[in-house]
Amino acid sequence: MLENEFSRLLAVELISHQPLRRQVRANSDEMRRLAQRFDLFKLDELQADLVIQYIADQEIEIKGIIAAKFEERHVKTLQPVPREIKKSFSLILGRHIPEGYDANEDHQGHRELLKDWVVGGQLDIGEIVVQELSDELDLYPGISDIIKPDS
Repeated sequence: MLENEFSRLLAVELISHQPLRRQVRANSDEMRRLAQRFDLFKLDELQADLVIQYIADQEIEIKGIIAAKFEERHVKTLQPVPREIKKSFSLILGRHIPEGYDANEDHQGHRELLKDWVVGGQLDIGEIVVQELSDELDLYPGISDIIKPDS
């Protein structure tokens, strides 16, 4: 099994219809390893406040606020591009994804398969936070400095 850089396991049996609150924060070694994974100059902060609960039979909802400070590499100069994010997210994990589901039209959060996130009765909420961080990383940091829209 692949070891995640920022693993925070939560036993699925602890999740109920009552909100379960968790705060997670990466330590310096985890941030260093995540910076390597995402080819960042550095990751100075990664934390999240999460609320986890069943919202329906066999559907787990994870809502949270993620905060991070990091430096990406400029696409042309390779110099540091400092970034800071604070964003809310919502993820619903279920046994199946409804037919016709379109993530672009889901304004309540995105859906994924529960089986993709649970191993041995454990849900890795740390890796969920990391995936939310990865959604915020710029594929081409600094590209707006290079390509200017026509005036």
